[in-house]
Amino acid sequence: IHRFSRIFISIVGLLFILPVWGIQIGPLLASLGIAGIAIAFALQSTLGNIFGGMSIILDKSVRVGDVIKLDNETSGTVVDVGLRSTKLKTMDNELITIPNGKLADSRILNYLHPDPTLRISVDFSAEYGSDISNVRKVVLDTLAKNKSILKKPEPNVILTEMADSGLKFKALFWVNSFDDRNPTKFNATEEIYNVLRKANIGIPFH
Repeated sequence: IHRFSRIFISIVGLLFILPVWGIQIGPLLASLGIAGIAIAFALQSTLGNIFGGMSIILDKSVRVGDVIKLDNETSGTVVDVGLRSTKLKTMDNELITIPNGKLADSRILNYLHPDPTLRISVDFSAEYGSDISNVRKVVLDTLAKNKSILKKPEPNVILTEMADSGLKFKALFWVNSFDDRNPTKFNATEEIYNVLRKANIGIPFH
């Protein structure tokens, strides 16, 4: 905004000064108009990125510090929202630069807005003949002991499928933020395996 303001003020000031010096600005404006059209065609992609950046900044759909996902291969933390491009830092500490024109037209998954809490799903199986109520109870009991898992909304365990190899379950629970997502999921997966083994609930081979 500061850059465009300085350019705009300079151009307006020049248009006022030139007639004072006796320079006719009519032919000059006509020439600038033709040149502007040619430049606009040449810089079509760049202008698209600039207007895309302006829309992102005005809509506040993406802000510095947000954790976003565009597709299966593009996700990370926003470190800079520029006029022509936006920069993401991935979990592997790689920097990705995305043209704002592409970003403005993309479907953006924002993990932090409007609510930073996230639901996590852990899939597991139990062998046929297992008591479904007991499976649900032992898994919920171990999830309740995990301090990173929120009490509200309450965790849940549901039977999703009676597959060929066994009964398929899904453990659903919530965490405070994206930073807790992977560590909590990894810990919960290990805890579910251990509690099933201790409860003598067979885990089928796939």
